[in-house]
Amino acid sequence: MKWLPLLLIVLLAGCVSNERIKSALADDPTILTEAIKKHPTEFFSAVQEASQIAQRDMLEKQRKKEEDEFKAAFDRPFTPKLDGEVFQGAADGPIVIVMYSDFQCPFCVRGHKTVEELMKNYNGKIKFYYKHKPMDFHDMAKISSQYYEAVRLQDPKKAFKFMDIVYANQDKLNRDKEAFLKASVKKVGADLKKVEAKLKSSEVENKIKQDEAEASRFGMEGTPGFLLNGIPIRGAYPLSHFQKVIDELKNRGKLSL
Repeated sequence: MKWLPLLLIVLLAGCVSNERIKSALADDPTILTEAIKKHPTEFFSAVQEASQIAQRDMLEKQRKKEEDEFKAAFDRPFTPKLDGEVFQGAADGPIVIVMYSDFQCPFCVRGHKTVEELMKNYNGKIKFYYKHKPMDFHDMAKISSQYYEAVRLQDPKKAFKFMDIVYANQDKLNRDKEAFLKASVKKVGADLKKVEAKLKSSEVENKIKQDEAEASRFGMEGTPGFLLNGIPIRGAYPLSHFQKVIDELKNRGKLSL
């Protein structure tokens, strides 16, 4: 403590009024600068230590906030519109997952893989819905959603196959653009001419707009976003987080497997 100037000793020793601090610095600002010059190593060591403490404190507060929000979500689950929506998986699956996604988002590739893992781990117990949230800064996101919806109007099963192909080959989407989408339509066995005729239809446009509005209503600002039995998961969280939600639902008696 010998290296600390009198002002810092006073600050560390007890409560000091802001006016007194301002007055001391105004009278002699060199109090602080001279101490730093004289003992730079000790000063910066103290600053670094204080910074680490502050970071730990901030992380702990953030962790506590997220934990509180996580628990509160189970008391106020969201209710998405699912009537008339197509789904993949079991019709009576007790685990209902809704994904709000962007075909060109690299994080959505992770999210899609997580859903695939969940469907394997909980075979016959998951009902999966795919919804759209194309981001403006992805040039192929909106048109990819349009292709998906146009394929869905022909055959929902082919639409889900189309989804799998696009996420498995996002690099080709980025490179080959619409040519890749057309090739993917043909690959799943859909009629390309009919798909192209529906791309700009009100049916397709309205569906995408409805999905976007719902995602925004549930606070899904980025992609991917999920609802697991109404519990929001905002981001490409690992499988363990989805399992945490499932376990919490079971513990609360809101899910029986």
